[in-house]
Amino acid sequence: MSVQLTGVGVTADLTVDVPRDAAGDLAVGVATVLRRVDAVETVEAVDVTGLTPRLNDLRAEVTAELRLAVEADDPDGDAADAALAEGFGIRVESVAVEQPPP
Repeated sequence: MSVQLTGVGVTADLTVDVPRDAAGDLAVGVATVLRRVDAVETVEAVDVTGLTPRLNDLRAEVTAELRLAVEADDPDGDAADAALAEGFGIRVESVAVEQPPP
């Protein structure tokens, strides 16, 4: 049975562990970690809202605008939430899916 995937825009509040040796600034490091998730098509914007330095990485609290390839019928954002949670070093606080105009 095939699953129909569609691209959806989401705004997500996340906690992301960024390696200390990541290239670029913190927002670029967050975007790099997010792009490693299979479902992420694009990272539109990253707003860093908090930072906790740790021994080997930086734990960043962010609000990110993303485009994800998820199941076509996902009005509550459950599939988007699950797709993001599969990423290593990513904890999902909340996900809001953009609803297409009627």
